[in-house]
Amino acid sequence: MRSIFSIYAQALGSCLCQFFPLTGAFLAMIFISSCANKVSPTGGAQDVIPPVETSASPPNFSVGFKSRSATITFNEFIQLKDLQKNLIVSPIMKPLPEVMVRRKSLVIKMPDTLLTNTTYTMNFGESIADIREGNVARNYQYVFSTGPVLDSLEVRGNVFYGENLKTEKDILVMLYADSITEDSIPYKILPSYFAKTDSSGNFHITNISPGAYRIIALKDADNNYLFNRTDETIGFRFSPVDVPDSAGVELAIFVEKPKLFLKRASLAYTGKVILAFSGPVNGLQLKPADGTVPGWQIIQQNENRDTAFLWMNNDADSVKAIISNHDMVIDTIAIRIKADPKKGSERGTALKKVVISNPVQNGILELGRPFVLSMSYPVTESDLRKIIVMEDSVIVQNPEFLYESDLKLSLKINIPFKQGRRYDMLIPEGTFTSYNGLVNDTVKISFSPKDETEYGSITLNLTAPDIGFDYVLMIVNDEDAVIRKEAVKPRSKTVFEYLDPGIYRVKVIYDGNANKKWDTGNYLEKLQPERVYYYKDPITVRSNWDLETEWVITR
Repeated sequence: MRSIFSIYAQALGSCLCQFFPLTGAFLAMIFISSCANKVSPTGGAQDVIPPVETSASPPNFSVGFKSRSATITFNEFIQLKDLQKNLIVSPIMKPLPEVMVRRKSLVIKMPDTLLTNTTYTMNFGESIADIREGNVARNYQYVFSTGPVLDSLEVRGNVFYGENLKTEKDILVMLYADSITEDSIPYKILPSYFAKTDSSGNFHITNISPGAYRIIALKDADNNYLFNRTDETIGFRFSPVDVPDSAGVELAIFVEKPKLFLKRASLAYTGKVILAFSGPVNGLQLKPADGTVPGWQIIQQNENRDTAFLWMNNDADSVKAIISNHDMVIDTIAIRIKADPKKGSERGTALKKVVISNPVQNGILELGRPFVLSMSYPVTESDLRKIIVMEDSVIVQNPEFLYESDLKLSLKINIPFKQGRRYDMLIPEGTFTSYNGLVNDTVKISFSPKDETEYGSITLNLTAPDIGFDYVLMIVNDEDAVIRKEAVKPRSKTVFEYLDPGIYRVKVIYDGNANKKWDTGNYLEKLQPERVYYYKDPITVRSNWDLETEWVITR
Protein backbone atom coordinates (compact mmCIF):
# COMPACT_ATOMS: atom_id res chain seq x y z
CA MET A 1 0.00 0.00 0.00
CA ARG A 2 1.46 3.33 -0.96
CA SER A 3 2.08 5.79 1.82
CA ILE A 4 0.50 9.20 1.84
CA PHE A 5 4.03 10.70 1.71
CA SER A 6 4.88 8.96 -1.59
CA ILE A 7 1.53 9.96 -3.14
CA TYR A 8 2.02 13.54 -2.02
CA ALA A 9 5.57 13.58 -3.32
CA GLN A 10 4.51 12.24 -6.72
CA ALA A 11 1.80 14.83 -6.96
CA LEU A 12 4.19 17.57 -5.92
CA GLY A 13 6.73 16.39 -8.47
CA SER A 14 4.18 16.35 -11.28
CA CYS A 15 3.06 19.82 -10.36
CA LEU A 16 6.57 21.22 -10.21
CA CYS A 17 7.54 19.51 -13.45
CA GLN A 18 4.85 21.38 -15.31
CA PHE A 19 6.56 24.62 -14.47
CA PHE A 20 10.18 23.56 -13.84
CA PRO A 21 10.73 20.21 -15.55
CA LEU A 22 14.19 19.46 -14.12
CA THR A 23 13.97 21.37 -10.87
CA GLY A 24 10.66 19.80 -9.86
CA ALA A 25 11.96 16.24 -10.13
CA PHE A 26 15.08 17.13 -8.16
CA LEU A 27 13.09 18.75 -5.29
CA ALA A 28 10.76 15.77 -5.11
CA MET A 29 13.73 13.45 -4.64
CA ILE A 30 15.06 15.63 -1.80
CA PHE A 31 11.68 15.61 -0.09
CA ILE A 32 11.38 11.82 -0.24
CA SER A 33 14.92 11.37 1.07
CA SER A 34 14.33 13.72 3.99
CA CYS A 35 11.16 11.87 4.96
CA ALA A 36 12.82 8.46 4.82
CA ASN A 37 15.87 9.34 7.01
CA LYS A 38 14.99 10.52 10.48
CA VAL A 39 18.09 11.48 12.63
CA SER A 40 17.99 12.52 16.29
CA PRO A 41 19.49 15.98 16.98
CA THR A 42 23.12 15.86 18.22
CA GLY A 43 22.81 18.76 20.67
CA GLY A 44 25.73 20.66 19.11
CA ALA A 45 29.43 20.80 19.98
CA GLN A 46 30.56 20.40 23.59
CA ASP A 47 30.99 23.64 25.52
CA VAL A 48 34.69 24.18 26.19
CA ILE A 49 34.64 27.94 26.79
CA PRO A 50 35.09 29.08 30.43
CA PRO A 51 32.82 31.72 32.01
CA VAL A 52 33.49 35.29 30.88
CA GLU A 53 32.86 38.40 32.95
CA THR A 54 30.10 40.55 31.47
CA SER A 55 29.86 43.20 34.18
CA ALA A 56 31.08 44.12 37.65
CA SER A 57 29.80 46.53 40.27
CA PRO A 58 31.90 48.37 41.26
CA PRO A 59 33.75 47.89 37.97
CA ASN A 60 36.94 45.88 37.88
CA PHE A 61 40.05 48.08 38.34
CA SER A 62 38.06 50.71 40.23
CA VAL A 63 39.70 53.48 42.23
CA GLY A 64 38.29 55.20 45.29
CA PHE A 65 36.67 51.90 46.29
CA LYS A 66 34.36 52.39 49.30
CA SER A 67 31.75 49.71 48.74
CA ARG A 68 31.11 46.97 51.31
CA SER A 69 30.45 44.44 48.53
CA ALA A 70 31.13 43.72 44.89
CA THR A 71 29.06 41.77 42.36
CA ILE A 72 30.70 40.20 39.31
CA THR A 73 28.40 38.77 36.64
CA PHE A 74 29.41 36.16 34.06
CA ASN A 75 27.83 35.02 30.80
CA GLU A 76 26.64 31.68 32.25
CA PHE A 77 25.74 29.99 35.50
CA ILE A 78 28.80 29.44 37.70
CA GLN A 79 30.00 27.39 40.67
CA LEU A 80 32.89 27.70 43.13
CA LYS A 81 35.43 24.88 43.66
CA ASP A 82 38.03 24.77 46.47
CA LEU A 83 37.79 28.52 47.06
CA GLN A 84 39.81 28.42 50.27
CA LYS A 85 42.67 26.68 48.46
CA ASN A 86 42.59 28.88 45.35
CA LEU A 87 41.71 32.41 46.44
CA ILE A 88 44.71 34.69 46.91
CA VAL A 89 44.07 38.20 48.21
CA SER A 90 47.07 40.53 48.14
CA PRO A 91 47.68 42.40 50.38
CA ILE A 92 46.18 40.12 53.03
CA MET A 93 42.64 40.96 54.16
CA LYS A 94 41.86 40.20 57.79
CA PRO A 95 39.32 38.68 57.89
CA LEU A 96 39.07 37.25 54.40
CA PRO A 97 36.13 38.45 52.29
CA GLU A 98 32.97 36.34 52.19
CA VAL A 99 32.35 34.98 48.68
CA MET A 100 29.12 33.37 47.43
CA VAL A 101 27.42 32.46 44.14
CA ARG A 102 24.04 33.74 42.99
CA ARG A 103 23.11 32.16 39.64
CA LYS A 104 25.48 33.86 37.16
CA SER A 105 27.01 36.24 39.69
CA LEU A 106 29.79 36.16 42.23
CA VAL A 107 29.01 38.27 45.30
CA ILE A 108 31.93 39.41 47.49
CA LYS A 109 31.31 40.91 50.91
CA MET A 110 34.30 42.98 51.96
CA PRO A 111 35.55 43.24 55.56
CA ASP A 112 35.49 46.69 57.18
CA THR A 113 39.27 46.55 57.68
CA LEU A 114 40.40 47.57 54.18
CA LEU A 115 43.51 49.76 54.25
CA THR A 116 43.41 53.25 52.83
CA ASN A 117 45.22 54.14 49.60
CA THR A 118 45.86 50.46 48.87
CA THR A 119 45.45 48.42 45.71
CA TYR A 120 43.95 44.96 46.33
CA THR A 121 44.20 42.02 43.95
CA MET A 122 41.82 39.08 44.35
CA ASN A 123 43.01 36.12 42.28
CA PHE A 124 40.49 33.26 42.20
CA GLY A 125 42.92 30.71 40.75
CA GLU A 126 40.93 27.74 39.46
CA SER A 127 37.89 28.16 41.71
CA ILE A 128 35.39 29.70 39.22
CA ALA A 129 33.82 27.23 36.76
CA ASP A 130 30.62 26.91 34.75
CA ILE A 131 27.99 24.53 36.10
CA ARG A 132 27.34 22.44 32.99
CA GLU A 133 30.84 21.38 31.83
CA GLY A 134 33.06 22.57 34.68
CA ASN A 135 35.15 24.83 32.42
CA VAL A 136 37.45 26.89 34.65
CA ALA A 137 38.02 30.64 34.37
CA ARG A 138 41.66 30.32 35.35
CA ASN A 139 43.28 33.09 37.39
CA TYR A 140 40.36 35.49 37.13
CA GLN A 141 41.28 38.68 39.02
CA TYR A 142 39.18 41.40 40.60
CA VAL A 143 41.33 44.45 41.28
CA PHE A 144 40.43 47.68 43.04
CA SER A 145 42.08 50.55 44.92
CA THR A 146 40.82 52.28 48.05
CA GLY A 147 42.80 55.34 46.99
CA PRO A 148 42.82 57.58 43.92
CA VAL A 149 45.53 55.58 42.10
CA LEU A 150 45.56 51.97 40.93
CA ASP A 151 49.07 50.56 41.50
CA SER A 152 50.21 48.67 38.42
CA LEU A 153 53.84 47.66 38.98
CA GLU A 154 54.94 44.02 39.23
CA VAL A 155 57.73 41.65 40.24
CA ARG A 156 58.43 38.36 38.46
CA GLY A 157 60.87 35.59 39.16
CA ASN A 158 61.51 31.93 39.90
CA VAL A 159 61.81 29.81 43.04
CA PHE A 160 63.71 26.52 43.21
CA TYR A 161 65.07 24.15 45.86
CA GLY A 162 68.70 24.95 46.57
CA GLU A 163 69.71 21.30 46.93
CA ASN A 164 68.43 19.96 43.62
CA LEU A 165 66.95 22.91 41.62
CA LYS A 166 63.51 21.29 41.59
CA THR A 167 60.42 23.51 41.57
CA GLU A 168 57.07 23.25 43.28
CA LYS A 169 53.64 24.81 42.97
CA ASP A 170 52.14 27.07 45.65
CA ILE A 171 55.35 28.33 47.28
CA LEU A 172 54.58 31.75 48.78
CA VAL A 173 56.65 34.69 47.54
CA MET A 174 56.21 37.71 49.80
CA LEU A 175 57.20 41.38 49.65
CA TYR A 176 57.81 43.55 52.73
CA ALA A 177 58.44 47.29 52.80
CA ASP A 178 62.20 47.79 53.09
CA SER A 179 61.61 50.48 55.72
CA ILE A 180 61.00 47.60 58.16
CA THR A 181 64.50 46.96 59.42
CA GLU A 182 63.88 44.06 61.79
CA ASP A 183 65.55 40.76 60.93
CA SER A 184 62.48 39.06 62.40
CA ILE A 185 60.28 40.10 59.46
CA PRO A 186 59.15 36.63 58.34
CA TYR A 187 58.66 35.50 61.96
CA LYS A 188 56.33 38.31 63.07
CA ILE A 189 55.09 40.47 60.19
CA LEU A 190 52.58 39.74 57.44
CA PRO A 191 53.67 40.65 53.90
CA SER A 192 52.65 43.77 52.01
CA TYR A 193 52.15 41.78 48.81
CA PHE A 194 52.42 38.14 47.88
CA ALA A 195 51.78 35.54 45.19
CA LYS A 196 52.26 31.79 44.75
CA THR A 197 54.45 29.90 42.33
CA ASP A 198 53.18 27.76 39.49
CA SER A 199 54.44 24.21 38.93
CA SER A 200 57.53 25.57 37.15
CA GLY A 201 58.44 27.74 40.14
CA ASN A 202 57.51 31.00 38.40
CA PHE A 203 55.77 33.77 40.34
CA HIS A 204 54.15 37.06 39.37
CA ILE A 205 53.27 39.67 42.01
CA THR A 206 51.08 42.40 40.51
CA ASN A 207 49.62 45.80 41.39
CA ILE A 208 52.56 46.90 43.52
CA SER A 209 53.27 50.51 44.48
CA PRO A 210 56.76 51.92 43.75
CA GLY A 211 59.47 51.37 46.35
CA ALA A 212 62.07 49.01 47.76
CA TYR A 213 60.97 45.67 49.19
CA ARG A 214 62.50 42.72 50.95
CA ILE A 215 61.53 39.49 49.26
CA ILE A 216 61.14 36.10 50.94
CA ALA A 217 59.89 32.75 49.63
CA LEU A 218 58.20 30.35 52.05
CA LYS A 219 56.68 26.89 51.92
CA ASP A 220 54.10 27.70 54.56
CA ALA A 221 53.24 24.51 56.47
CA ASP A 222 50.50 26.08 58.62
CA ASN A 223 49.13 28.72 56.18
CA ASN A 224 49.72 31.69 58.46
CA TYR A 225 52.20 33.58 56.22
CA LEU A 226 54.84 33.38 58.97
CA PHE A 227 58.13 31.49 59.22
CA ASN A 228 57.39 29.88 62.56
CA ARG A 229 58.16 26.17 62.15
CA THR A 230 61.47 24.36 61.88
CA ASP A 231 60.13 22.16 59.06
CA GLU A 232 59.19 25.13 56.86
CA THR A 233 61.24 25.90 53.75
CA ILE A 234 62.51 29.46 53.25
CA GLY A 235 64.47 31.46 50.68
CA PHE A 236 65.55 35.11 50.63
CA ARG A 237 67.61 37.73 48.84
CA PHE A 238 70.26 39.82 50.57
CA SER A 239 69.51 43.11 48.79
CA PRO A 240 66.03 44.68 48.49
CA VAL A 241 64.00 44.50 45.30
CA ASP A 242 63.55 47.91 43.68
CA VAL A 243 60.19 48.37 41.99
CA PRO A 244 59.87 49.13 39.09
CA ASP A 245 63.55 48.57 38.28
CA SER A 246 63.83 44.92 39.35
CA ALA A 247 64.73 42.22 36.86
CA GLY A 248 63.66 38.58 37.25
CA VAL A 249 64.31 37.48 40.84
CA GLU A 250 65.72 34.02 41.61
CA LEU A 251 65.25 32.53 45.08
CA ALA A 252 66.85 29.31 46.33
CA ILE A 253 64.75 27.77 49.10
CA PHE A 254 65.98 25.43 51.82
CA VAL A 255 65.16 23.89 55.18
CA GLU A 256 67.46 25.24 57.86
CA LYS A 257 69.67 22.88 59.82
CA PRO A 258 67.52 21.82 62.77
CA LYS A 259 68.53 22.26 66.38
CA LEU A 260 70.79 19.38 67.31
CA PHE A 261 68.96 16.63 69.15
CA LEU A 262 69.00 12.86 69.49
CA LYS A 263 66.41 11.40 67.14
CA ARG A 264 66.65 7.83 68.40
CA ALA A 265 68.86 5.32 70.17
CA SER A 266 68.43 1.71 69.03
CA LEU A 267 70.13 -1.58 69.70
CA ALA A 268 71.32 -3.27 66.50
CA TYR A 269 72.51 -6.35 68.32
CA THR A 270 74.04 -7.17 71.69
CA GLY A 271 76.86 -4.73 72.31
CA LYS A 272 76.18 -2.42 69.31
CA VAL A 273 74.08 0.73 69.77
CA ILE A 274 73.09 3.18 67.03
CA LEU A 275 72.59 6.85 67.90
CA ALA A 276 70.87 8.93 65.21
CA PHE A 277 71.03 12.74 65.48
CA SER A 278 69.19 15.55 63.73
CA GLY A 279 72.46 16.85 62.25
CA PRO A 280 76.24 16.39 62.31
CA VAL A 281 77.93 15.99 65.68
CA ASN A 282 81.56 17.04 65.35
CA GLY A 283 82.53 16.76 69.01
CA LEU A 284 80.62 13.71 70.23
CA GLN A 285 81.19 12.89 73.90
CA LEU A 286 79.56 10.29 76.14
CA LYS A 287 79.79 10.21 79.92
CA PRO A 288 78.14 7.90 82.44
CA ALA A 289 75.33 9.70 84.23
CA ASP A 290 76.11 7.98 87.52
CA GLY A 291 79.87 8.59 87.42
CA THR A 292 80.82 4.92 87.02
CA VAL A 293 83.04 3.41 84.34
CA PRO A 294 81.00 3.70 81.15
CA GLY A 295 81.47 0.25 79.67
CA TRP A 296 81.57 1.53 76.09
CA GLN A 297 84.99 1.76 74.60
CA ILE A 298 84.60 2.30 70.87
CA ILE A 299 82.76 5.03 69.00
CA GLN A 300 82.45 5.29 65.21
CA GLN A 301 80.58 7.89 63.15
CA ASN A 302 79.33 7.82 59.56
CA GLU A 303 80.59 10.19 56.85
CA ASN A 304 77.95 12.84 57.60
CA ARG A 305 78.63 12.50 61.35
CA ASP A 306 74.89 12.44 62.08
CA THR A 307 74.94 8.79 63.16
CA ALA A 308 77.18 7.20 65.78
CA PHE A 309 77.83 3.53 66.47
CA LEU A 310 78.81 2.37 69.96
CA TRP A 311 80.27 -1.02 70.79
CA MET A 312 79.84 -1.70 74.48
CA ASN A 313 81.05 -4.39 76.88
CA ASN A 314 79.09 -4.36 80.08
CA ASP A 315 77.37 -6.94 82.23
CA ALA A 316 74.35 -4.69 82.75
CA ASP A 317 71.31 -4.71 80.44
CA SER A 318 71.56 -0.94 80.01
CA VAL A 319 73.60 2.09 81.06
CA LYS A 320 72.62 5.71 81.56
CA ALA A 321 74.66 8.17 79.53
CA ILE A 322 75.05 11.91 79.06
CA ILE A 323 75.47 12.66 75.35
CA SER A 324 77.20 15.93 74.43
CA ASN A 325 78.54 17.79 71.42
CA HIS A 326 81.76 19.30 72.72
CA ASP A 327 80.50 20.78 76.01
CA MET A 328 76.85 21.17 75.00
CA VAL A 329 74.61 18.46 76.46
CA ILE A 330 72.31 16.95 73.82
CA ASP A 331 70.48 14.38 75.90
CA THR A 332 70.64 12.04 78.88
CA ILE A 333 69.25 8.59 78.15
CA ALA A 334 69.29 4.98 79.27
CA ILE A 335 71.00 2.91 76.56
CA ARG A 336 70.05 -0.75 76.27
CA ILE A 337 73.12 -2.83 75.45
CA LYS A 338 71.78 -6.38 75.64
CA ALA A 339 69.18 -7.94 73.36
CA ASP A 340 65.95 -9.14 74.89
CA PRO A 341 65.08 -12.51 73.31
CA LYS A 342 61.47 -12.20 74.49
CA LYS A 343 60.96 -9.00 72.52
CA GLY A 344 62.33 -10.23 69.18
CA SER A 345 64.21 -7.99 66.74
CA GLU A 346 62.69 -4.77 68.18
CA ARG A 347 65.08 -5.13 71.13
CA GLY A 348 68.08 -6.17 69.06
CA THR A 349 69.62 -9.48 68.03
CA ALA A 350 71.72 -11.60 70.34
CA LEU A 351 74.83 -12.33 68.23
CA LYS A 352 77.08 -15.10 69.50
CA LYS A 353 79.73 -14.88 66.77
CA VAL A 354 81.69 -12.26 64.88
CA VAL A 355 79.71 -11.94 61.64
CA ILE A 356 81.77 -11.19 58.51
CA SER A 357 80.26 -9.35 55.51
CA ASN A 358 81.85 -9.08 52.06
CA PRO A 359 81.21 -7.15 48.82
CA VAL A 360 80.43 -10.17 46.62
CA GLN A 361 76.89 -10.28 45.20
CA ASN A 362 75.63 -13.44 43.50
CA GLY A 363 79.18 -14.65 42.91
CA ILE A 364 80.23 -11.42 41.16
CA LEU A 365 82.78 -8.85 42.36
CA GLU A 366 82.14 -5.35 41.05
CA LEU A 367 85.19 -3.60 39.60
CA GLY A 368 86.42 -0.26 40.86
CA ARG A 369 85.55 -1.03 44.49
CA PRO A 370 87.96 -2.32 47.11
CA PHE A 371 87.51 -5.84 48.48
CA VAL A 372 86.67 -5.21 52.13
CA LEU A 373 85.63 -7.61 54.88
CA SER A 374 83.38 -5.93 57.45
CA MET A 375 83.13 -7.22 61.02
CA SER A 376 80.10 -7.04 63.30
CA TYR A 377 82.40 -6.25 66.26
CA PRO A 378 85.75 -4.48 66.51
CA VAL A 379 88.61 -6.98 66.43
CA THR A 380 91.30 -7.11 69.09
CA GLU A 381 93.08 -10.25 67.89
CA SER A 382 93.46 -11.77 64.42
CA ASP A 383 95.61 -14.34 62.65
CA LEU A 384 95.52 -13.22 59.04
CA ARG A 385 97.86 -16.04 57.99
CA LYS A 386 94.87 -18.35 58.23
CA ILE A 387 93.09 -16.64 55.31
CA ILE A 388 93.56 -18.52 52.04
CA VAL A 389 92.86 -16.97 48.64
CA MET A 390 92.94 -19.14 45.52
CA GLU A 391 92.97 -18.05 41.89
CA ASP A 392 91.75 -20.85 39.59
CA SER A 393 92.66 -23.37 42.32
CA VAL A 394 96.18 -21.90 42.76
CA ILE A 395 96.97 -20.29 46.11
CA VAL A 396 97.70 -16.55 45.87
CA GLN A 397 101.03 -15.90 47.56
CA ASN A 398 101.42 -13.12 50.12
CA PRO A 399 98.10 -11.26 49.71
CA GLU A 400 98.15 -7.79 51.27
CA PHE A 401 95.84 -7.19 54.24
CA LEU A 402 95.17 -3.75 55.69
CA TYR A 403 92.82 -2.66 58.47
CA GLU A 404 91.13 0.57 57.41
CA SER A 405 91.19 2.14 60.89
CA ASP A 406 92.29 1.53 64.44
CA LEU A 407 88.78 0.25 65.18
CA LYS A 408 89.58 -2.87 63.12
CA LEU A 409 86.02 -3.12 61.87
CA SER A 410 87.00 -3.52 58.22
CA LEU A 411 89.86 -5.36 56.54
CA LYS A 412 90.89 -4.50 52.99
CA ILE A 413 92.38 -7.28 50.87
CA ASN A 414 94.60 -5.92 48.11
CA ILE A 415 94.89 -8.46 45.29
CA PRO A 416 95.01 -7.65 41.56
CA PHE A 417 91.85 -9.62 40.76
CA LYS A 418 91.82 -10.60 37.08
CA GLN A 419 88.88 -10.86 34.75
CA GLY A 420 87.86 -14.30 33.60
CA ARG A 421 89.35 -15.95 36.71
CA ARG A 422 87.59 -17.70 39.57
CA TYR A 423 88.57 -16.90 43.15
CA ASP A 424 87.91 -18.84 46.33
CA MET A 425 88.50 -17.38 49.76
CA LEU A 426 88.58 -19.36 52.99
CA ILE A 427 88.42 -17.64 56.39
CA PRO A 428 88.72 -20.36 59.05
CA GLU A 429 86.90 -20.26 62.37
CA GLY A 430 88.69 -18.21 64.99
CA THR A 431 90.61 -16.02 62.52
CA PHE A 432 89.14 -12.94 64.25
CA THR A 433 88.46 -12.38 67.95
CA SER A 434 86.39 -9.40 69.07
CA TYR A 435 86.87 -7.19 72.11
CA ASN A 436 84.11 -9.11 73.91
CA GLY A 437 85.67 -12.50 73.25
CA LEU A 438 83.56 -13.66 70.30
CA VAL A 439 85.13 -15.37 67.26
CA ASN A 440 84.01 -15.86 63.68
CA ASP A 441 82.60 -19.01 62.10
CA THR A 442 84.26 -20.48 59.00
CA VAL A 443 83.47 -18.37 55.93
CA LYS A 444 83.85 -19.47 52.29
CA ILE A 445 83.54 -16.93 49.46
CA SER A 446 83.62 -17.82 45.74
CA PHE A 447 83.44 -15.18 43.01
CA SER A 448 84.65 -13.88 39.67
CA PRO A 449 85.36 -10.23 38.80
CA LYS A 450 82.73 -8.65 36.59
CA ASP A 451 83.74 -8.30 32.94
CA GLU A 452 85.11 -4.82 32.20
CA THR A 453 83.09 -4.65 28.98
CA GLU A 454 79.87 -4.57 31.00
CA TYR A 455 80.72 -1.09 32.29
CA GLY A 456 80.91 2.35 30.76
CA SER A 457 82.75 5.51 31.83
CA ILE A 458 82.28 9.28 31.88
CA THR A 459 85.17 11.73 31.55
CA LEU A 460 84.29 15.29 32.60
CA ASN A 461 86.43 18.28 31.61
CA LEU A 462 85.19 20.98 33.98
CA THR A 463 85.78 24.71 33.68
CA ALA A 464 84.23 26.77 36.49
CA PRO A 465 84.85 30.16 38.12
CA ASP A 466 87.83 30.23 40.45
CA ILE A 467 86.20 31.70 43.56
CA GLY A 468 88.63 30.49 46.17
CA PHE A 469 87.47 27.00 46.98
CA ASP A 470 87.03 23.58 45.44
CA TYR A 471 83.96 22.01 43.95
CA VAL A 472 82.33 18.63 44.45
CA LEU A 473 81.60 16.83 41.19
CA MET A 474 78.94 14.14 41.43
CA ILE A 475 77.35 11.43 39.32
CA VAL A 476 73.73 11.03 40.49
CA ASN A 477 70.79 8.87 39.43
CA ASP A 478 67.27 9.98 38.56
CA GLU A 479 66.42 10.23 42.27
CA ASP A 480 69.44 12.48 42.88
CA ALA A 481 71.17 9.77 44.93
CA VAL A 482 74.97 10.08 44.71
CA ILE A 483 76.63 7.26 42.74
CA ARG A 484 80.16 8.73 42.69
CA LYS A 485 81.71 11.98 43.84
CA GLU A 486 85.08 13.70 43.72
CA ALA A 487 86.45 16.95 45.12
CA VAL A 488 87.80 18.85 42.10
CA LYS A 489 89.52 22.11 41.19
CA PRO A 490 87.81 24.80 39.07
CA ARG A 491 89.70 23.45 36.05
CA SER A 492 89.88 19.69 36.16
CA LYS A 493 89.55 16.44 34.26
CA THR A 494 87.77 13.67 36.15
CA VAL A 495 87.21 10.10 35.01
CA PHE A 496 84.36 8.08 36.50
CA GLU A 497 85.06 4.46 35.60
CA TYR A 498 83.10 1.24 36.04
CA LEU A 499 79.65 2.78 35.83
CA ASP A 500 76.76 0.41 35.28
CA PRO A 501 74.75 1.09 32.10
CA GLY A 502 71.97 3.57 32.77
CA ILE A 503 70.97 7.22 32.68
CA TYR A 504 72.83 9.60 34.98
CA ARG A 505 73.06 13.29 35.70
CA VAL A 506 76.21 15.26 36.52
CA LYS A 507 76.02 17.68 39.41
CA VAL A 508 78.38 20.27 40.85
CA ILE A 509 78.35 21.85 44.32
CA TYR A 510 80.21 25.03 45.22
CA ASP A 511 81.80 23.54 48.34
CA GLY A 512 82.40 26.64 50.45
CA ASN A 513 83.41 24.81 53.63
CA ALA A 514 85.27 21.94 51.90
CA ASN A 515 83.26 19.20 53.58
CA LYS A 516 82.46 17.46 50.26
CA LYS A 517 78.69 17.74 50.64
CA TRP A 518 75.88 20.24 50.10
CA ASP A 519 75.14 22.56 53.01
CA THR A 520 71.89 24.35 53.69
CA GLY A 521 71.39 28.04 54.51
CA ASN A 522 70.20 30.07 57.50
CA TYR A 523 67.96 33.14 57.40
CA LEU A 524 69.11 34.93 60.57
CA GLU A 525 72.76 34.27 59.77
CA LYS A 526 72.14 35.59 56.20
CA LEU A 527 73.65 32.38 54.89
CA GLN A 528 72.55 31.15 51.47
CA PRO A 529 72.60 27.42 50.66
CA GLU A 530 75.58 26.23 48.65
CA ARG A 531 74.93 26.70 44.97
CA VAL A 532 74.23 23.67 42.81
CA TYR A 533 74.46 23.20 39.04
CA TYR A 534 73.51 20.32 36.77
CA TYR A 535 74.95 19.46 33.41
CA LYS A 536 72.41 20.48 30.75
CA ASP A 537 71.32 16.97 29.72
CA PRO A 538 71.14 13.51 31.27
CA ILE A 539 74.00 11.24 30.17
CA THR A 540 73.36 7.71 28.95
CA VAL A 541 76.08 5.23 29.88
CA ARG A 542 76.32 2.11 27.73
CA SER A 543 78.28 -1.10 28.17
CA ASN A 544 81.83 -0.99 26.83
CA TRP A 545 81.46 2.69 25.99
CA ASP A 546 83.58 5.66 27.11
CA LEU A 547 82.09 9.14 26.93
CA GLU A 548 84.07 12.38 27.27
CA THR A 549 82.40 15.77 27.49
CA GLU A 550 83.14 19.42 28.30
CA TRP A 551 81.26 21.44 30.91
CA VAL A 552 81.76 25.18 31.25
CA ILE A 553 80.08 26.90 34.21
CA THR A 554 80.09 30.67 33.86
CA ARG A 555 78.59 31.75 37.20
